[in-house]
Amino acid sequence: MATLNLAEAARMIGVSSATVRNWVRAGLVQPLPDRNAGFDESEISRLKSDLVAGRLPRLRSRANKTKSDSQFVPAEYAENKAVHDTVVRLSEWRKKHDVSVETLLFFVAIRLLERAGDLATSLQEFDRVTWRRNCVRDEMRQWHGTLPQKPDFKIYGEIARHFNGVDGDSDIDWLGVLHQALFREGEKSHAGAYYTPTLYVRDALQEAGLQPGETLLDPCCGTGKYLVTAVRCFALRPESCHGFDIDPLAVRLARVNLFLAAPKHEFVPRVQCVDALTEETTDGFDCFFDLVATNPPWGARKNTGEFTKVKHAFRESFALFLVKSLSSLRENGRLSFLLPEAFLNIKTHAGIRKLVLTQTSLNSVTALGRGFSGVYTGAIRLDAVKTKPRSGHSCRVTGRNGDSYCVEQAVFLRNRDQVFDIDLSPEDRGILDKIFATPHQTLANNADWALGIVTGDNAKHLTDKPSPGFEPVFRGADIEPYRLREPTTFLKFDPSQFQQTAPEAMYRVPEKIVYRFISKKLVFALDTNGRLTLNSANVLLPRLPGMSTKVVLAFLNSTLFRYVFEKKFSTHKVLRGDLEQLPFPEISRETHDVIEACVDAAMARLNPESENSIDTLVFACFPNLTERDIRRIANAR
Repeated sequence: MATLNLAEAARMIGVSSATVRNWVRAGLVQPLPDRNAGFDESEISRLKSDLVAGRLPRLRSRANKTKSDSQFVPAEYAENKAVHDTVVRLSEWRKKHDVSVETLLFFVAIRLLERAGDLATSLQEFDRVTWRRNCVRDEMRQWHGTLPQKPDFKIYGEIARHFNGVDGDSDIDWLGVLHQALFREGEKSHAGAYYTPTLYVRDALQEAGLQPGETLLDPCCGTGKYLVTAVRCFALRPESCHGFDIDPLAVRLARVNLFLAAPKHEFVPRVQCVDALTEETTDGFDCFFDLVATNPPWGARKNTGEFTKVKHAFRESFALFLVKSLSSLRENGRLSFLLPEAFLNIKTHAGIRKLVLTQTSLNSVTALGRGFSGVYTGAIRLDAVKTKPRSGHSCRVTGRNGDSYCVEQAVFLRNRDQVFDIDLSPEDRGILDKIFATPHQTLANNADWALGIVTGDNAKHLTDKPSPGFEPVFRGADIEPYRLREPTTFLKFDPSQFQQTAPEAMYRVPEKIVYRFISKKLVFALDTNGRLTLNSANVLLPRLPGMSTKVVLAFLNSTLFRYVFEKKFSTHKVLRGDLEQLPFPEISRETHDVIEACVDAAMARLNPESENSIDTLVFACFPNLTERDIRRIANAR
């Protein structure tokens, strides 16, 4: 009987180790009796088969992106009706004729090469075609020889007809578009690979100052967008463009795209199908390049290979590619990476941020928004030079609101966890310095924390009507400043039936603070009835010396604290580690009691101005702030 450890089981199914743990708790998969032995491979294979076949209704009901069958045209072409209609027609044609995706793309590649003038004779039989360039002939013959499904060229004319009127537009990346559109969304999500918008690529190469005589490497090149753009828009010789990718079909398309981008050159594309992190390359990471520019996989993890020393420190693929790419640059070579916004401030990525800040001189950090089709998270572009930063070195940052300004690189290095707080203007940074200069204490080591209940199956455990044995349970959306809304959800509390709960005593305490977990703003309420919460509403039991729970609540809901949170952390989750940094100032007993009385009024809705009164009192606790500072904070709401 073959056994798998947790990581191997997760990799076999195509999910994270944490997800497998959750499925164990939910009873969807059973580990071997000896908990250290792992899983029976046949049990994991059964679970994978059930997932693919859709036989697990509890998982089918969730937004399981890795099992999505959706197809889409990348966003930059979504409004182009001609492109959209052509993709749909080709997709339908492929299914009708039972042609593989690779065979269809082979046909399309020939069609594009024919339109570009690379075929000296018309295409009737592949072996009798005369090619104008030997390099193209050799490439296409090799590809033809490896196709699992030999193409029937009698139907090639139908491909050509589908392209009439649109394939003459050289600005359309037909091979890249079709490669993305014809593959399952889940396959791209699992690989962490998505179509890179042309504008992002051009801007990256422009920012990097790419010159015609330089060398470029894209270690995760896909269908070659960076390489092709470098040739077409920056006059780089195709021989100076190097690319790697683990997808053999993408590599084929990248090589053809380079032929199309350099129609008068006789050359062999320097694009290889290898895992650039773990495999030897004949032409790549042992060289030293002028520029490494790429959009690496964001979420896929590396668990094997020669990169053992960094795999424990950096788990995300983009971090591993950053490290490897730095080693492939010449001194003073440049780096341009498209990265998830999480790179800026999530604690998990503190190590790679520190490495970048100590080993490179940043040129710019630019927030790009949500520009990737099918990706919810925003993106940033990181531009840097491989040289240690000099004292006082500054870089240009562009925040999510589009404002740009210069920041000394050392500021990021001094931040806790080396956070890149790029949304802070110089004025905001000065205000935060004043706030944190005020003598204060924090919730670190001065509070107890608890997560809300994870039922594992809300449809089974929750109801919208009170029933015997059921009690109210509150979600994040049920929390408003200072108070809980009327309950709309009910649950029978039986921890043995749930996937995760805190100790019951944490929910039943006479007085506790509950707060929205998924939120860009701080929203806290006081519960004095021992209510339960779901996992979108977490629990805080403060123990700040000399400060009651109600006064802690007042500061957490204040305009000033919301400003600090949004400017300093700027996340969609209210994390314990961030809350533990908020500065609770030293206050007099008189101020304490006045704030507490205002909280009572706010909770009872006795005075509509009570929350404004709390804001005024909180501002007064930070005497370094000027009237201008206070107005800026207030207007940031």
